[in-house]
Amino acid sequence: MIIMFALESFFGGVFLDYGYKTLQYFTGHADNSTFHPMIEAFPTIAKCEFFKYGPSGTIEKHDLVCLLPQNIINEKIFLLLWFWFVFLSTCSCIQIVYIAALFISPYLRTKLLERNGKMVTTEQLEKLVRKLDTGDFFLLMTIISNLDGISVRDVLQGLISGILGKPTMGNKDESCPNGFGKTVENMFSPNAPTYRPFNMEDVDPVEYKRRMEADDTCV
Repeated sequence: MIIMFALESFFGGVFLDYGYKTLQYFTGHADNSTFHPMIEAFPTIAKCEFFKYGPSGTIEKHDLVCLLPQNIINEKIFLLLWFWFVFLSTCSCIQIVYIAALFISPYLRTKLLERNGKMVTTEQLEKLVRKLDTGDFFLLMTIISNLDGISVRDVLQGLISGILGKPTMGNKDESCPNGFGKTVENMFSPNAPTYRPFNMEDVDPVEYKRRMEADDTCV
């Protein structure tokens, strides 16, 4: 928008409606008295005044017709730029309205989280949205946009468990190796089975892989 107003000032007030007038002119909806808008903004023929010294040394004024072939290209370049700026301005306005709606409506924030975290109940998400500040919500959405579906579910369940104090994935499963169960805390613990480093001195890499797969099924 700022660029459009800057070009409007630079071209003397003919750029803001440049594309609209051009469309009207070529589609036949303009008045018969309307001048060609592309030539009006970028004239290809202009009246020029040259001042030269005459035979006696006096400055003489010469009126000539000048051709400006560069404007034949300029009129098409700036027509494309006009449509591009209009498209960007429209997208920006839609984005501003969308963000403003998210700021105002907790319902929309809940539905947005519900769409990304499908395995978390709507009631829990509503309570989470009430607890989160607006800035925290947008930070959470930025994080979620870079995660896969399973990770999004785990993050949301971890937040619900930490903020609301409600377990969302059960307690420890004693049948799993090392006592790790399905809690979010165990999933992100550096001592969880998934994070066990591979040691070259292990007896059998194949057996090590099987143990890792068994541990992952528990987590």
